[in-house]
Amino acid sequence: MNEPVLPDDPGPWWRPNGLTWAMWALVAWCGIAGAIGLNTRITDSDPAGNGMATGMIQGLAMLLLAATGIVVGLYLLIRWRPLRYVCVGLLTVLAIVSTVFMR
Repeated sequence: MNEPVLPDDPGPWWRPNGLTWAMWALVAWCGIAGAIGLNTRITDSDPAGNGMATGMIQGLAMLLLAATGIVVGLYLLIRWRPLRYVCVGLLTVLAIVSTVFMR
């Protein structure tokens, strides 16, 4: 008779796939760039400008770290693969932005 076709074996439950490894690598990169951004001090000749520049860099670092946490939470909670690709894409954009702005 007609037997149901089973999907390919995804492997052991404990072994993450390549997409998950990419996500964790991007999270590590965003975390390192965020830590650098949070510990950045701008020192120049204008004290008021230094404080504003330092505050903007640290504020942006906080926003990028919060956005990274939200995207990672969505990635871990939602099992639908197309949305996981979107989450990894967003993490890639966040990693690029954090690299550019955090020097």
